[in-house]
Amino acid sequence: MRSFIAACLDAAVAAGATYADVRVVDTVTQGVSVRNGVVEGVESSSSFGFGVRVIADGAWGFASSSDVTEASASRVARGAVAIAKASTMAKGPEPLVLSELTAETGAWTGPCEIDPFAVSLEDKLAVLMSADAALRAEPAVKLTECAMGFLKVTKSYGSSEGSFLEQSYVESSAGIVAYAIANDEVCPRSYPNSHGGGCFQGGWETITALDLAGNAPRVAAEAAALLTAVECPDTTTTVVIDGSQLALQVHESVGHP
Repeated sequence: MRSFIAACLDAAVAAGATYADVRVVDTVTQGVSVRNGVVEGVESSSSFGFGVRVIADGAWGFASSSDVTEASASRVARGAVAIAKASTMAKGPEPLVLSELTAETGAWTGPCEIDPFAVSLEDKLAVLMSADAALRAEPAVKLTECAMGFLKVTKSYGSSEGSFLEQSYVESSAGIVAYAIANDEVCPRSYPNSHGGGCFQGGWETITALDLAGNAPRVAAEAAALLTAVECPDTTTTVVIDGSQLALQVHESVGHP
């Protein structure tokens, strides 16, 4: 990628940019889900492209493309400069001044012991099916949802100031939900968190560490217990809030307002 990024930067500077940087991003995703013992969805996607960001005539410009070729490098870089020059009509009265930075080079790779994209779909479904069956073993649970998802990203970055950086990481997520239903009451219980479960930087090892099937009976039992749980009294008192619930409370009560 170094030669491709260099071609973009050379074209941008030749077109009049006083600063330029380029990012090349390769992204792969996969999602697998099961509902009530039936495979609900298996999906995957990939994207590969680059973006050129420049300063020309004191204004920002940006252009991108999924065509990562030498010919496209020059065309997209010139396009970014053209957009920057056109943007001068809307720039503010203060001059655009960037902070001084030292050029950096290096590479970073996130933790990943087992590449989840190398694990077979059959193995992934087996984990979800096992957890789903354990959830449905509780008679009060009438609806179950089990899912996992994976993301792999590789980025390359270079700037006209001499920086060149590479980064790659993997994220893995999984979660299960049991819905206990009775007398017009629907009580969900999830693990390891609500809103799709938990997401971790790491590979397949983070999914096996969750032990979805092992935690499923507890989750189902807790969902069933909610059906007959006594309502909290209407009073002023001290409440101990779990970390995940506190994070959600802060997000909803503080973040949104």
